[in-house]
Amino acid sequence: DEYLRQHRRANAARCYQNLAYVLTEMGRWTEAERVLDVADQLNRTLRGPRQASYFEYSKGSLALYRGNIEEATRHVDAAIELAKQANDAFVLMGHQFLRGLIEVESGQFDNAARIARETLVTARERESPASIVDCLYLLGVSARGAGRTAQALKYLEEGRRVAVAKHQPVMLFRTQLVLAEALATQGQHERADRLLAESRAIQERSESVLWKGLLALSEGRVLETQGDPERAAQVLTLAYETFAQLGAERYRAEVLLSQATTHLSRGSQQAARAALRHARELLRTLGLPAPPSPFPDDETDPGDSLHTVRRILETASLVSRDITSLQSVDEVLERILQVAITYLGTERGVVALANPETGELEVKFARNIDRESIADTLEISQSTMLNVSREGEMIHTGDALNDPQLSLRESIRKGRIRSLITLPIRWGAETLGAIYMDHRTLTDLFGREERLFLRFIADMAAIGIRNARQFEIREEAVRNLRGELEEDELLFPNTVVGKDSRMRELLRRGLRALRSGRVVLLTGPSGAGKDHLARVLHDAMAMKGEFVDCPLPTLPAELIGPELFGIAPKTATQVFGRTGLAEAAQGGTLFLNEIADLPLALQPMLLHFVDRREFRRTGSTATHRLDGLIICATNADLEKKVKDGTFRADLFYRLADEVLEIPPLRERPEDIPHLADLFFREFERKTGRPRCHLSTLALDRLMRCAWEGNVRELKACLSRAVDAADGGMIQVQHLESPSLKALSEDSAGGRGGMLEEIDLIEVRKIEEAMGRAGGIITRAAKLLDLSETSLRRRIAKHHLKHLVTRPKKRKGDT
Repeated sequence: DEYLRQHRRANAARCYQNLAYVLTEMGRWTEAERVLDVADQLNRTLRGPRQASYFEYSKGSLALYRGNIEEATRHVDAAIELAKQANDAFVLMGHQFLRGLIEVESGQFDNAARIARETLVTARERESPASIVDCLYLLGVSARGAGRTAQALKYLEEGRRVAVAKHQPVMLFRTQLVLAEALATQGQHERADRLLAESRAIQERSESVLWKGLLALSEGRVLETQGDPERAAQVLTLAYETFAQLGAERYRAEVLLSQATTHLSRGSQQAARAALRHARELLRTLGLPAPPSPFPDDETDPGDSLHTVRRILETASLVSRDITSLQSVDEVLERILQVAITYLGTERGVVALANPETGELEVKFARNIDRESIADTLEISQSTMLNVSREGEMIHTGDALNDPQLSLRESIRKGRIRSLITLPIRWGAETLGAIYMDHRTLTDLFGREERLFLRFIADMAAIGIRNARQFEIREEAVRNLRGELEEDELLFPNTVVGKDSRMRELLRRGLRALRSGRVVLLTGPSGAGKDHLARVLHDAMAMKGEFVDCPLPTLPAELIGPELFGIAPKTATQVFGRTGLAEAAQGGTLFLNEIADLPLALQPMLLHFVDRREFRRTGSTATHRLDGLIICATNADLEKKVKDGTFRADLFYRLADEVLEIPPLRERPEDIPHLADLFFREFERKTGRPRCHLSTLALDRLMRCAWEGNVRELKACLSRAVDAADGGMIQVQHLESPSLKALSEDSAGGRGGMLEEIDLIEVRKIEEAMGRAGGIITRAAKLLDLSETSLRRRIAKHHLKHLVTRPKKRKGDT
């Protein structure tokens, strides 16, 4: 803009060409084209061959990204001729590099290697670091495409060293991605993971959407090589969506080819077939060579039909054994969804149950689907249930966007859903729920085999739900009976779980989730007792191993991995190895406290660990598996952090499997007497001094306090009070805390202070009378000139039931 104000059109045009390069790398291709058009208009009559070659190069680069190989070749060849006319070796080297990339995309790896070798000679003579890195990258990808992995690794490693030394971040990013993929195929998984982590940091700084897609594509390929097809499928879906948004057809085809491999690893042949078919169609449209299909073209072949029946029977046998052994509805539904997604290769899935009273569907488990989309999914599934109740058919389509009826739905158009299937879970005439599955990139995913299998899954789900409900009814009856016999087992007298019904329900839910092998996430305000509840869950599960606390905020980012997973012996000089916290929790519980403070770069590592319960020590390739419980905790709003981009959405949805939100102490004052007794027992054990007790008025004051610092503030207050009372009765004057101070300020000078004095006088009179009467209410009532009913009401009001003595039964009493 400044050059234009000075009427220096040629300089302004060069600036616009540089801007177009930046926009191209960021994936903002439409803007890049507009900027190039402006540059062309400014400089068309003024530019010489050098500037003209830059313009053709930029056009060729854009065409290559979009997969237009013929157009890219035309522009780059023109750029090379113009650079030769300008006799500019530096410009020519850049153009030849792009020509080599076109040869790679066309499958001409020998031609690409020849171009790279010739250009590398000039680059080294001219001492051009950028061109040297370009050529080494081109030699690496050419060798890899030709199947010469060892040679590819040599070139890529050298290119990475030069890029680091000469500060070439663009080619460093690209080189590290290809190098990570190559290393993963050689079993060097830790090194591959480190390179991807470094590349992720570069991408995040760049804010490039294109680089985001390239990174996701490489991560998906590495995960597949590492034997993690589930996570690979999720990451590749992200890559596909990114490239679809950009209109990068060539990269979309690459993602589809990788997805086909992933689906095969998951045992989903129909999904693999659909992905490969779509990729081949894209590549043919772009004029690029398409890989041969390993699948027979005739899907009705008798041998193929027998194979289909055999696969369904084998999977059915495994599923039926699983389902009949599960003892909770949640376990049944989670297993059903996992099997269906794995077998069918779908992208997203939801299992919902019908509310017995309203008939409305309520989501129980969802995979790879956000909360906004779940509402649309329920709408489709609800209408499906009504349709099936009338006609007895499932709803399925190979391309919902072009379906005459489904395409009318805004949720289908908004979600860009292609393959879709949904059907009810029925027990006789009763509709228990629904299963919904879809894919946003693959068409014709649910063929004859897949529909047959999903019908079987729905029938097995109905049987499993009925069995599990009967078991849960029996278990509830047993728990109720045991509670009556043992004065409510769930009170846990030595824990933070008191009489509050919500806390006891949280405990029940937590135990149910942990027994089914799920991760529990504890949320709630700071000081609410999340760490205490985690220990209660550990003790209630009767784990043989230890409760291992991992306070993530106290660990430096670079030490979280070694501390959590350990260090292998001889990783470095004078390193003899160390057991990590995860290994120390074998057979017990690993408590990951303040999970929200985990750095973003380390969150994929934790996601892998939580999802698969597998980890590797730093410096080792051996995989260990955690056989124990995982409980996480945070006082942060994770949904807000996901929206802010400081917490990964996939990690949040994995941790949100069972969320237990602990209510603040001010909402459960009836727990305060129980908590006070718990803390007094603890102080007695630690100090050896006699156990203290609260006066009635002191307890009343504690129960009326708002407790902004929750359980932590209450414990600190009681600790100070024990010291002040020196082993005696704790009175109001012994109690000090910020929340109590606020309570005093609110009541000072008003009716609150006066009523407190009246209560104090009344309590003292009742205590004196009960003492003289030996704890017998009838005698105390006469001493106070009150009716027995009135005295009982005042005893309850002031929490004085401990003063009442229950008369012993005499012989002959019934």
